[in-house]
Amino acid sequence: MRVFERWSQRGVEFVSTYVCFDSSGVRVLDASGADVTPPDRIDRLPAVVRFQSAPDDRWRLIAKGSDAWRGNDFCN
Repeated sequence: MRVFERWSQRGVEFVSTYVCFDSSGVRVLDASGADVTPPDRIDRLPAVVRFQSAPDDRWRLIAKGSDAWRGNDFCN
C-alpha cells in the first residue's frame, strides 16, 4: 500500500492511499444470465481511498470513502 497522505486531528488518525480497483475477473449478467459486460469497460480503475482510525483503537483503520484518481493512471 502506498500512502498518499496521512495526518492527525484531535487524536484521530487519517490516511489516504492509492489503490487499483480490478474488475477484470467480474462479469455483468442480465436477468437471463447472458453476459452483458461492456467490451470497452476499463478493468482497472485508479483511486484514492480514505481511512480514519477507529474510536477505540487508533491503529485500526475504517474505510471512509473513495474517489477516482484524476492524475496519471498508476494501475498499468
